[in-house]
Amino acid sequence: MTLLFVGGSNEYLQVTPPDAKFTTIDAGHNHNCGITTAGTIACWGKDSVAQSTPPPGDSFIQISAGEKHSCAVKADNTLICWGDNY
Repeated sequence: MTLLFVGGSNEYLQVTPPDAKFTTIDAGHNHNCGITTAGTIACWGKDSVAQSTPPPGDSFIQISAGEKHSCAVKADNTLICWGDNY
């Protein structure tokens, strides 16, 4: 993956992804999450309410990052979310 930084804030390292290969990514407010080629989730950026701390294990097929939460669809088509629940 080639990363091209074209501007904006990187206060929470939200434009500095981990060294991994991704099948899909989604941008949240101050964090981002992606599904790696291994099917696991990697998130980076602000983690004030655990919005960038994905559940371990499992295999995922879809991801969505919000303002202070993230959600993903597991390979068995069940949904899991983490972060703030307000």
